[in-house]
Amino acid sequence: MYSVTIQGKTYQLNFPEATVVHANKYNGSVGIYIWHLFGSNAYQDVVFKLKNTQKDVPLTLTNGDLPLYTTQQVKLICLDDLVVGYVDVQSNRYHYLNRNFLRLLGIGSNLPIAFLMLAILLVILSFLIPGEYQQDTLLSTFLLCILFVIYRFLHNKWIERLLDKALQ
Repeated sequence: MYSVTIQGKTYQLNFPEATVVHANKYNGSVGIYIWHLFGSNAYQDVVFKLKNTQKDVPLTLTNGDLPLYTTQQVKLICLDDLVVGYVDVQSNRYHYLNRNFLRLLGIGSNLPIAFLMLAILLVILSFLIPGEYQQDTLLSTFLLCILFVIYRFLHNKWIERLLDKALQ
């Protein structure tokens, strides 16, 4: 049993054996219908059956290109009771079900809202500030959004490397 500490919270890493009993890939749009005109997302419905308890674990994945098929033997990668990936028993390769570990673990779930509120406040202030400082405020809003995307990317990569190290 291996433990991983993320943001001060310790998670137990365990690998229950399972069988894929259902794997279905499909495309769909998210949210407003018009977004479908610009692109769609690949989804995958998967049901794992745990070997030790015969319990079904249904998941809908937004990463629809994972190599999963029915009757495949896998070991799930779980942080406590949360499934974050799987190891294909036959090829001994592991795959993560989702690359956004921050959202999956519920870490910083209020961060996007805080950044959005701050960005909206800066845009409102940019219209209230006359003249030359208006462009500076809009630029700082853009930079704030870029910093948030970079922070989220780096933090997710850090968690992924931490899990990679544990899986070696």
